[in-house]
Amino acid sequence: MLFYVTLALKNLRRHGKRTLITASAIAIGLAAFLFIDSMLQGADQQSQQNLIRYETGAMRVYTPQGAADRNRLSLKTPIEDPGPVLERLASLGMEAAGRISLAGEISVIDADSGDSLDQLARVVAVDAEKDAAVFNRNALSIEGRWMVRGSHEAVVGRWLAQDLRLKPGSELTLNSRTRSGSYQVIDLIVSGIIDCPNPTINRGTVFVDLDTAAAER
Repeated sequence: MLFYVTLALKNLRRHGKRTLITASAIAIGLAAFLFIDSMLQGADQQSQQNLIRYETGAMRVYTPQGAADRNRLSLKTPIEDPGPVLERLASLGMEAAGRISLAGEISVIDADSGDSLDQLARVVAVDAEKDAAVFNRNALSIEGRWMVRGSHEAVVGRWLAQDLRLKPGSELTLNSRTRSGSYQVIDLIVSGIIDCPNPTINRGTVFVDLDTAAAER
């Protein structure tokens, strides 16, 4: 065994320049591979954290029918009494807050031209106080302020606000369907515009107060 090691070292020294070039190429290739692999793994992990923090949460609780229809953003199968569910999660040491997601259309009258601007959006009704436990607002840039509980206010994603020419204090109309399928119209005041690390939030999400949504549905 020692003979082969000695022979290998002699061969490496005999062609020192070629050995150096080969070793350098291998080292550069390995370093590039480790850099790219680490970067991709980091991006994947960040994407998963971003999704959990701002869209899905670590866990969601539905009724059986609600789980089947969750992608339709329907109000027909909510948890009628979420209180016991939230208490059970709290007893297990889990931070939780009630939410309602629905599809809606945002309508705005442009102050300059008088034209009506309309756009479909995902409307998320949240508990204005408790939702901070599950929605990381510390990483958000907010122009204006977060909504106040019980108020007819809305917080709008930045890109959606730009498309509709909204700013804090602007008025908007939310058109959606109730649980029975009839149309409803809610007038809201924009209390804040958020710039979120999650592009889905910026592009087409409106947050409203849970009490307001529950009263209207």
